[in-house]
Amino acid sequence: MGYSPSRWLRTSGRRGLLALLMGVGLFGCTETLGQSPYRIQIPVLQERPTDYEVGGVKYRALRLDDWNALIRELKAACLSLGQSRQECQAE
Repeated sequence: MGYSPSRWLRTSGRRGLLALLMGVGLFGCTETLGQSPYRIQIPVLQERPTDYEVGGVKYRALRLDDWNALIRELKAACLSLGQSRQECQAE
């Protein structure tokens, strides 16, 4: 039995098709992370931001409770997207 290019192409084509089908089967059936049901709700501020000036530089500041509420909401959103407590700085 001699070397037959057409036979080699047929078997390598089948192997390629088999590899493709196995790849689709393995990666197509994996479970993916779906969207989180958590929805960010920006808290209502208790007061308007305060403007002040120090040394010719203008600043704008929030009340401490408003600032904490915003940070808490952002950390909760980060955690709901699957990040770790360390990545979200929620420790």
